[in-house]
Amino acid sequence: MRASRFLIVWCLFFFVVIYSQADVLSTEAEIWQKAVALRAKSLTLAPGQIQYEQNRFDKKGNTTYSETGRLGLRYDENGKVSVSVLWAKNGDMDATARRSAIIDKQGSRTNDFLLYFTPFDPGIQDKLERKSGTLVSEGGKTLWQYAFHLPLDKGRSFAGTARVGEDGRPYDFSFALSPLPWYFDIMEIHITFDASSEDLIFSRIDFRYKASFLFWVWNGGGNAEFDDWKWISAPPKLN
Repeated sequence: MRASRFLIVWCLFFFVVIYSQADVLSTEAEIWQKAVALRAKSLTLAPGQIQYEQNRFDKKGNTTYSETGRLGLRYDENGKVSVSVLWAKNGDMDATARRSAIIDKQGSRTNDFLLYFTPFDPGIQDKLERKSGTLVSEGGKTLWQYAFHLPLDKGRSFAGTARVGEDGRPYDFSFALSPLPWYFDIMEIHITFDASSEDLIFSRIDFRYKASFLFWVWNGGGNAEFDDWKWISAPPKLN
């Protein structure tokens, strides 16, 4: 009799655990889908200006070059972006002409951060590999954290982590190219969303890189902040 009661208790415990786990899995999946739905509503929102800062460092971490500036963005009816340098400074020196020449010469390669990639993009959900979310805490907020992996061409992928609020609103995400090109040691990007906006828009991008070849070393990083957001006729693109 005691053995039967013992078995019943364990069966009940087993079903409670399984039910609770299934409920958690359902919740984290629903949270992710809410984030994707919010992103879908904001695909044709684009910034009109970007304030940026970029720095380069030597092997000891000392700053060797620092530039701040502001970019103006215009979009045609197909969403293609044109970038102009409103101003740029290297310390007290005017660097507007230098930055304009770089953008004119390298084109979209200079502004890859304008691709507006997020792991919540509806068009990539069938390719995106996502692990089940786990609860984490950040600044007193409870967030769902998801590890993701997006296969690209040539055997590479974006691998990173995304965090979403309990209401389904994306909080931030970080990612890096994997594997890195052989001459890169570090290439990291972190994007934060604007919590004060009803729409899903970027607030800030932070990036860091380190590369080396023979006795040359490139070590740097920076950030970009977005404003003057506007609705355009098509999702923004570079080409």
